Amino acid sequence: MKISKYKIYQHIPFYILLVTFLLVVIYISAPYFLNYSNYKKNIETEFSKNFALQANIKGEIKYQLFPTPRLLIQNVIVNDLGNENINFASIGRIYFKIPFSNLYNVKHINFSDIDITNADIKIYYQNFNSYIKYFNKDIINKIIQIKNSTVTFYDKSQVIHSIKNLKLNYFPSRTHNSLNIKGNFLNDKLFISYQEEKKTLNPKKKINLKLKNLGLNLKITLSNYEKDSKINLNANYLKNSFLGSLKYKNDKLEISNAKFSNEFINGDVSGEIKFLPFFVFNLNLDLNAMDFRKIIKKINLLDEKDQENLFRLNKKINGITNINIDKIYSKSNLLNSAESIISFKNGNIYIEKLIFNINNIGAADISGSIYNYDKITKFYFNNTINIDNLNKFNSKFNIRKKIQGQKSINLDAEVNLNVPNIKIDKIEVDEEAFNDENNKFVEMNVNSILFDKSYETLFNFANLKLFVQTILD
Repeated sequence: MKISKYKIYQHIPFYILLVTFLLVVIYISAPYFLNYSNYKKNIETEFSKNFALQANIKGEIKYQLFPTPRLLIQNVIVNDLGNENINFASIGRIYFKIPFSNLYNVKHINFSDIDITNADIKIYYQNFNSYIKYFNKDIINKIIQIKNSTVTFYDKSQVIHSIKNLKLNYFPSRTHNSLNIKGNFLNDKLFISYQEEKKTLNPKKKINLKLKNLGLNLKITLSNYEKDSKINLNANYLKNSFLGSLKYKNDKLEISNAKFSNEFINGDVSGEIKFLPFFVFNLNLDLNAMDFRKIIKKINLLDEKDQENLFRLNKKINGITNINIDKIYSKSNLLNSAESIISFKNGNIYIEKLIFNINNIGAADISGSIYNYDKITKFYFNNTINIDNLNKFNSKFNIRKKIQGQKSINLDAEVNLNVPNIKIDKIEVDEEAFNDENNKFVEMNVNSILFDKSYETLFNFANLKLFVQTILD
C-alpha cells in the first residue's frame, strides 16, 4: 500500500520540534557532567568582578537544572570591606542563575542574578565609612535576593543588635536602583524600602523605614550636592513627630529648619550630631511649650524600678543641649518659662544652667550634676531663688506671717534619686547662713513632706505649699 507524500510531510513539524526539544535538553543537561569544583578560582574571580568583594568558596559547587539553570555554591566566606582578616558574611548557599547562552563558558562564567540563603552578615560600626563608599560606587548591576538570613551589628567585638529572618530584594535598572528589606528587629517587624535615581543631574535617594509594633515611620529624601548630602526627614514614632532639613557633611549631621513635637513638648530643633569616631551632639531646642502636667503623670505611672533608673543613661550618649521653653503648663501655674544648658558625658548629666521664671514672683537658678554610680544615682546641686515680688509670693503660698522686702535663698544639697531623699549642706537667706539645727529642721521637712511618696509628692504643689508654710511659720 502506498503512503501519500502528504502523510509523510505532515509529521515533519513534529519531528523538528522533537529534535529541537531533545537538543535543548541535551544542551542544558550536559553541564551536569562538568566538574565545577575545578573552577572555584574562576567563580571567585567572577564574584569579585561583579561585587568588588573577596570570596572564598569552602564547599561544593553543583549544577541544577530546575526551575532554571543555575549553580549551587555551598559555604562561601566573604571578606569585610574595612578589614580582609574579618568575615563580612558567611553564606550557606548561593544560587547563580546562568543565561542559556553562557552555560559552557566556565572560565568566565556570567550570571543574570543571584539568590542567597542562610547567610550570616556582620556589620561593624568602625567600618561605616567603607560601607557608605562601597554602596555609593553603584557597582552592583545584578538582581540579588537574600532570604532566611541574619545581619548582626557590632561595635568592635561586642554585639549591638541584629536583624533576623532577613528577606532582601535588590533590583537595578538603567533609571534607578530599588531595595526592599524585611525582617525581625528588636522583637518587631522591620520594613525598609530604598530607591535611588540614576543618570540625572541631581539624583535623589528615597528611604522609607517602618517598625510596625513600635509605631516608627521614617521617610527620608537624600540629595547629593558635591561633597554635601542634603536630607529631608519626615519621622513619626509613637506620638513623636519630626519634620525638617538636615545636611551630612564631614561625618556630621547638621540640623536646621526642623520641627519636633510630642505629647509633652513642641518646638524647633537645630544643631549637629557627629557619629564618628564617637557619637557626640550639640543641639538647640527652642520650645514653644512644655506640658509639665503630662510629664509628671507619666513619671508617676512608672513602676518603682523604672523610677529608680529614670536618670540612668547609656555611657555612649555624649553631648550638650541648649533648651529654651517659652511656656510651661502646670496645675499650679507656678513656672511659666525656662532656659537651660545641659551636657551629657559617660552616663552622667551636668546641669550647667537651669533658670526657671517663677510666675510674677521671681526666678530659680539651678546648677549641678547627676552622677550614676554602680548601684545609686545622686543629684548634687546648688539652687538660688530670688523672690522679687513678695506680695505675690505671700499670696501664692498663703503665708500668714507676711515677708517683707526682697529675699534671696541659696541652697547646697544632694538628693538620692533611687529612693528620693535630701541631705542639705548649706542654706543661706539674704547671705545669712542657717545653723546646723535649722538645716536639719528643713531637711527633715523636705523628706517627710516632699519626698514622702517619691515623685508623686515631690511634684505636688499642695505639698510644696505646705512645706513653705511649715518653714516660714
